[in-house]
Amino acid sequence: MYGAQNQEVLDTSLCYQALGVSISDSPQRIEETYERLVRKYKAEFNSLDPNIKETAREQLAMIERMHHTITCSVSYASKVKDQTNAVSDMGNKAPAARRITSDLTNCPSCSAPISKSAESCPFCKAAFLTPWKKFQRKYLTMTNLLRFLIATVSLSLVAALVQNNFMH
Repeated sequence: MYGAQNQEVLDTSLCYQALGVSISDSPQRIEETYERLVRKYKAEFNSLDPNIKETAREQLAMIERMHHTITCSVSYASKVKDQTNAVSDMGNKAPAARRITSDLTNCPSCSAPISKSAESCPFCKAAFLTPWKKFQRKYLTMTNLLRFLIATVSLSLVAALVQNNFMH
């Protein structure tokens, strides 16, 4: 029983990530993201290329399955319930000034709006690199490491030869 629940939580978490939303996002935010993705892939149905149409159909089916998984999840239901309770608790209170915050950023590859917590773009599948990963890819390449090793060995040999010459 626990294994099935754990698998369900894992599937739901993966669906949140694949849609580019966080598990802590509001139901409205999740619905907006879902509707934006549906509009995007429905627009691709007008393409003359049958490959693009088929890809759009597959993506749309996958997005709808992920949306269904999310909306049937316990975390989503509790968010909806909390929101409903918050609205009913507010009652006749005056609306407070709201500050708009966004946890979205644009993908560096395709400029699509995505969640800041995403590790890859759900649209173009580009991986996002942390500063450390960028440093590793730029400087810690096999070529640079071999150059460093050769330079270190060469300097050690030169130092040993110089020291050996001064000893005699």
